[in-house]
Amino acid sequence: MASKTTECKACKKEVSKTAKTCPHCGEKRPGTKPGDTAKGCLVFLVLGIILAIGLTFCSDEDPDKDRSIMAGIQCQHVVKGYLKSPATADFPFGPPVQRLNKSDYRLDSYVDAQNGFGATTRTTFRCDIQYKGGDPANLASWSVLAMEID
Repeated sequence: MASKTTECKACKKEVSKTAKTCPHCGEKRPGTKPGDTAKGCLVFLVLGIILAIGLTFCSDEDPDKDRSIMAGIQCQHVVKGYLKSPATADFPFGPPVQRLNKSDYRLDSYVDAQNGFGATTRTTFRCDIQYKGGDPANLASWSVLAMEID
């Protein structure tokens, strides 16, 4: 069986045959090409630039994009702030969200949640919300225009 290590010519310690430099003294091993590390860094830099350009052109800033689903999710987050026990909130699956214009949305729905006495009650609500720009998954990118809770 062939040995996987060899002796470093500079410090005489055992070094892996696949190592480009000696981990003990830093001596460059024979057979490694100067500039291998520089080439690797250049490739990594080029890939990073390509990724950055791709992310720039794939942004979510299309003002005409329909964000109805995210508007409904954000309205539900706002409604939870009005509940005594938000952890018990149970919203219906996929209530229809109206798109009022390019950036304004309306959700008419309900939530079942526990009240202050622990009893589950149904509360209806209307939430008018506006997308201001930025990350649509962040509540700070939205502005509540009107909230009616019965």
